[in-house]
Amino acid sequence: MTTDNRTPSRTLTDPFLAISLDGEGAHPAAGGGAASAAAARIQGRAALAESAGAAAIVVGDGPIDAAASAHPQRLSSTVLGSFLAPKLRRASVVPQADAVFTEPFHLATQLMTLDHIALGRSGWLVYGTGSKEEGSSVGRGAAEDLNREVTDAVEVVRRIWDTWEDDAVIRDVSTGRFIDREKVHYADFVGENYSVKGPSITPRSPQGQLPVFAPLALAGDPAAEPGTGRPELDGVVVRGATIEETLAAAGRAREAGHRLVLAEAVLAADHAGEPGAERWHRLEGEAAFEEDDVAVLAGAADEAADALAELARVSDGLLVRLAESDADLDEAAFSVIPKLRERVALAEPRPGSHLRDLLGLEHPESRFAAQG
Repeated sequence: MTTDNRTPSRTLTDPFLAISLDGEGAHPAAGGGAASAAAARIQGRAALAESAGAAAIVVGDGPIDAAASAHPQRLSSTVLGSFLAPKLRRASVVPQADAVFTEPFHLATQLMTLDHIALGRSGWLVYGTGSKEEGSSVGRGAAEDLNREVTDAVEVVRRIWDTWEDDAVIRDVSTGRFIDREKVHYADFVGENYSVKGPSITPRSPQGQLPVFAPLALAGDPAAEPGTGRPELDGVVVRGATIEETLAAAGRAREAGHRLVLAEAVLAADHAGEPGAERWHRLEGEAAFEEDDVAVLAGAADEAADALAELARVSDGLLVRLAESDADLDEAAFSVIPKLRERVALAEPRPGSHLRDLLGLEHPESRFAAQG
């Protein structure tokens, strides 16, 4: 059975740290506005983030502008995650992947493949704006009902993950049977916009169900049953324009019954003699950071550590985005995170464990096995 996130319970003793590696940085002016796809650079950043104490590496994705004559060389998040996963020792890889304009059957199998590659150290951060601009890249218009689209996509993905039971693969050489067909099922989803029959073309992955997170804005009505008015999530990501607003958002998410709550912030630390606030102002002079609903920690490492510690005390995890990937990752690894550890204990994954283990989530049985 899958986790019901209506029960408000904090399952983690210590909060965990996730670091987002999104191109050259969260600020649109980072790296001169270019998105890097250099494998060696991405791998080096992920290794540094892991060694600094990140339990999860979040890799971003983005839409292709259908009207542009040239596109930035940027790998999709599931491809990038599959590249990084074997190169990490303990950290999990969590792609931020679109749930609206990506065909859900293919998204499900991409994430299952990633979980196989990562040996159970992966998750999914749901992305979806449903905008006309993003839809145009795949020949669609804007999503008429974003909540319905996201809810249906998460439901399909979860069903696909369950279509193979854990022991469906038997590899019986004596009889020449690879699978037990009685343990492979159809997803049988029929929604307002599409239907999916299944089953998966990929055997069930190590975790069975990858942990699924989404921004609070995509979580739907907390009072509704999963699948009817909200997607079935294991946790939500909250944000606010200030640390105080983020703290309040975390409290509201907890009261609404979300099992796991991650608090998000952007780091722009003092670096190489340049104060973080001045560096952020310089970036703003080149391009505007249009996300006015997320706290920006622009300043000294001590101040950033204090703010993150406040968030850690009321949440199950921190999602730290980097204003500029290289500069802020260096400051995070060698200054901010060590100071944060002086203030709060951070959860560390055990060798050989899954992301579900770190999050306190049990291994779920296939819903189809449970039905039959």
